Amino acid sequence: FEIAPEILPLNLSALHRSEIPHLAEAMLTSSGRGVVPITQIDGQPVGNGTVGPLVKAIKQGYDAWTEAHIEPI
Repeated sequence: FEIAPEILPLNLSALHRSEIPHLAEAMLTSSGRGVVPITQIDGQPVGNGTVGPLVKAIKQGYDAWTEAHIEPI
């Protein structure tokens, strides 16, 4: 929530299968994996089937934030 709003507005909602063809970009996020670009869902391409510029920017922002705030154990 700290990185993405600087790049684009967030809309957290459930996605219906019928919406997949209309997506420009998609990603999955978690604390363990960070930002994972999604290029297809159930064999249907998301956007043009490649990682889009917004997801790339969010991933780069997340990676930079993580690097700046990581604490060694």
